[in-house]
Amino acid sequence: MKQIVDSKFILQALLANNPDPVVVKDADLRVVIANSAYLNLYPEQIRDQVIGSTLSSWLTPAEVATIVERDKVALESGSSRLVESVTLPDGQIRVYDMHRVRFEDSDGAAFVLGTSRDVTERETLIDKLTHSNEELERFAFIASHDLQEPLRMVRNFTELLQSDYGDSLDDTARKFMGITIESATHMQELIDDLLIYSRLGEDGAKDEEVDVNAIVDYVESNLMETIAKSNARIIRNDLPCFMGNPVRFSRIVQNLLSNALKYQAEGNTPTISISAVDLENTWLFSIKDNGIGMENEYREQIFLPFKRLHGRSQFKGTGLGLAICRRIIESMGGLIWVESELNLGSSFSFTMPK
Repeated sequence: MKQIVDSKFILQALLANNPDPVVVKDADLRVVIANSAYLNLYPEQIRDQVIGSTLSSWLTPAEVATIVERDKVALESGSSRLVESVTLPDGQIRVYDMHRVRFEDSDGAAFVLGTSRDVTERETLIDKLTHSNEELERFAFIASHDLQEPLRMVRNFTELLQSDYGDSLDDTARKFMGITIESATHMQELIDDLLIYSRLGEDGAKDEEVDVNAIVDYVESNLMETIAKSNARIIRNDLPCFMGNPVRFSRIVQNLLSNALKYQAEGNTPTISISAVDLENTWLFSIKDNGIGMENEYREQIFLPFKRLHGRSQFKGTGLGLAICRRIIESMGGLIWVESELNLGSSFSFTMPK
């Protein structure tokens, strides 16, 4: 008996001291239990009328319709969740994350338990971060786009100078022109990757069939010269088809496969395996190589924009490839990670929802 009393006391204490609004309604959607935080959502002069009411006598028809709809969903399906704005008695507008779950008492009577959490600050911060990210993406796109034309002019005119007047210049001048052309080429590659990165949030995930075997064939044809030059051996198992965005997926494969070919010790023959494992609701893809690998401390850093572990004189690149891969994969609902050992190769794995 004492245990029952103690349990009731504890439950009452938890309810009374919970800073989040808590309410219990019966199958007719009448309030049967409510804590102080819930009652404080209503004007002071009507708080003593909340228990036993359906709230319809003092809420607007629109507010009643929303509350009734979510309560009925919880009663019928077992739960519901909604983030919505609430106007408090003092006129403040707050945002609440509202959960409702159905439960039954010992007699089988159905009730709805509703809990709410004030997430106004969180939602405000999310809105600010979203706006900031959109502004940064627009800036990156505009800056990159506007840089392309003058850069193209620098490269084209330097190449013309080299072609028309190169024989009349000394070795130092020819060397300087070569450096200028190489730098302009690298800057063009960097701008192209920046444009890709800034546009990733625009087109969204397309609901099309992604034939992974066909995409790997396409990527291998793009990398044919590199594959032939290094005598690379690429092995793959039977790769699946799934619904997603084929353009984005091909970019993932292009970046990961080209990296596997690039990051090799001098004189080594690349062996790369591409595999897929069915995990019920998810495909797990892996691209494994026998390249130079890396130390554990760099396994997260390599996915950051412009993070390079090697100088451009050793391995060319913009430092955006893996950042693009991660952004694409996460936008499609997946995750990417790497397992690697120095001098023993790397295995990049990522998931894709079916």
